[in-house]
Amino acid sequence: MEELHYTEKLTRDIHTEKEKLSFLCPQICYYELQCAMVQKENHEMKLIVEALQNERAQKEAEFQALKEELEKLKLLQQENKRKSLSSGLSTKKKFKSLQI
Repeated sequence: MEELHYTEKLTRDIHTEKEKLSFLCPQICYYELQCAMVQKENHEMKLIVEALQNERAQKEAEFQALKEELEKLKLLQQENKRKSLSSGLSTKKKFKSLQI
């Protein structure tokens, strides 16, 4: 009699566990699919971030080159102003000496 009760209990336990499995299996499949989708999205986002970082580095290099070119042009402009001022002064001196 005891053995029969034990066997029935085990049979009920097996049935309960099978019901749990039938409930959990679709959830596991769903979560695995979600995980795969998130991993794919993560990979795509990493590629986008990498491309944006490369673009940023390129733009920073371009900006630096333009900044250096601007500095050179400013120096040339200052040098040209000095030359024109000094040439203007020497012309004025020559003109004054001619007037005297």
